[in-house]
Amino acid sequence: MINKRWLALGFGLMAVGLAIGIGVGFTVPFPERTLPERDVHASITIMQSIRGEHTFRVIFTNNTRVFLMLTMGILTGGLLSLAEMLLIGYMIGLLVQIAQIQGTPFVVTLAALLPHGVPELTAFATVGALGVHLAWRVYQAARGQSVDWIRETFTYGRIVLAAYGLLALAAVIEAYLSPSLVAYFMRITAKS
Repeated sequence: MINKRWLALGFGLMAVGLAIGIGVGFTVPFPERTLPERDVHASITIMQSIRGEHTFRVIFTNNTRVFLMLTMGILTGGLLSLAEMLLIGYMIGLLVQIAQIQGTPFVVTLAALLPHGVPELTAFATVGALGVHLAWRVYQAARGQSVDWIRETFTYGRIVLAAYGLLALAAVIEAYLSPSLVAYFMRITAKS
């Protein structure tokens, strides 16, 4: 049986790991001389051309790899998942820092990250939270409390499948909606 308090604790732990990673990625200085020149017109053209089925497959395959790593984190009591959330957060922070260095308007950065990022990160954190929950259940079993592991496994499986469905939705948003939003906001901010 899922204990909502422990699942929420695990979710919160994953969110804190993500936030710490974002903070580190955003604050650790990135050498500006390694960045290419920013070309707004070329960026708009690229964002409009990356929409489509091929982009969806690439994004969904990558997200599935990360999701599987986070799922394996269930077996480590959430430790592997927490490390992965720190890394994901670091990459997000680094992307925001690079966008800021290049003068990308904040609304464009948000359009590039938020629409798909919210469901994607929710799916990742949910699976990571299951690892913390499992650690708690193992602790309970070690203390002599009865745990129906078959029922527990099926419950975890349903949660993982629901999170994977959310991840698929995030990939659709990232492949089809986010590029259009980014191109739109780039055009609007370029006119200003």
